[in-house]
Amino acid sequence: MKTFFKVVAYSFLGLFLLGIVAAMFSDDKAPSSSGSNSSSAASEPADAPEHEPLPEVTARELAQAYDENTVAADTRFKGLRFRVSGVVTDINTDFMGDPVIVLRGGVNQFMEPQFGFDKKSAQALAQVRKGSTVTMECEGKGDVAKTPMSDDCELVN
Repeated sequence: MKTFFKVVAYSFLGLFLLGIVAAMFSDDKAPSSSGSNSSSAASEPADAPEHEPLPEVTARELAQAYDENTVAADTRFKGLRFRVSGVVTDINTDFMGDPVIVLRGGVNQFMEPQFGFDKKSAQALAQVRKGSTVTMECEGKGDVAKTPMSDDCELVN
């Protein structure tokens, strides 16, 4: 009987984790539909205003916003593009093999903001070193246990 309960418990855990991964990938689909809107915006008359500059934030400000109030921080960053700068503490890959940069600024060393890139950015990221200051444009993905997560990032400098 104990084996049966273990199987059921592990099954639910697996489904839960699968749901989290599926939710992460479903969020990635949203920007591609808005991308088609930007191409139609390019065909607007020449007197149309340029895109507004992206909001700028430091990694520390981003982490503090999520530490203080996740709901308020999500309204400022989640699903939106912004420019972020900070000091690199780690350059790594995620479980899918996509590059990730971690910037100093979290409330502790285990909760530093993380910024994901696509595999095409690997060559440029190979030139980045720990301790260097970088500026990126990213899309906010919310937080995981108060750790700010961003994706679809591009190096600006």
